[in-house]
Amino acid sequence: MSVIKTNAMNNFANADITDDIFFCRIMSEKQFALPLLQRIFPQLNIRSIEQPISQFTIKNNRKEHGVRFDVFSEAEQKYFDIEMQTTHDPTLGKRIRYYQGKMDSTFLKAGENYDLLPPTYIVFICTFDPFAEGAYKYEFSHIYDQTNHVTLKTGTHVILLNAY
Repeated sequence: MSVIKTNAMNNFANADITDDIFFCRIMSEKQFALPLLQRIFPQLNIRSIEQPISQFTIKNNRKEHGVRFDVFSEAEQKYFDIEMQTTHDPTLGKRIRYYQGKMDSTFLKAGENYDLLPPTYIVFICTFDPFAEGAYKYEFSHIYDQTNHVTLKTGTHVILLNAY
């Protein structure tokens, strides 16, 4: 057996769900992506999803910083980006902001009303506790800081899962 084939087999044997290739391959199957979304979002009562796309890229021109979503899918007119995050990145919040903007930039044509923007969900599955608060699920929304009960209805949802 060649050295290259032996190394590839060893890498395959040591890989797990956090490996980019495995994660994208597994989550690009409806039979795995749908139950995951149903568990993360039981309140949405998701019954079916469109075929998930792995490594979905949005880049409008070569000078622009693009994005590559690990797994992108639609479920009942809601859009989901599911990411595997294995390293603690202090710029994660800004990355999420950029991903959200790029995702939204694909939904409207010139002159269309903002009401046509669909709900979007960005999910990061972290292999660590991203905020060291001990929560297994961190959900973020736009809430008025002064009262905590007025919400800015953007239709955007950000969830970070602590899989540690």
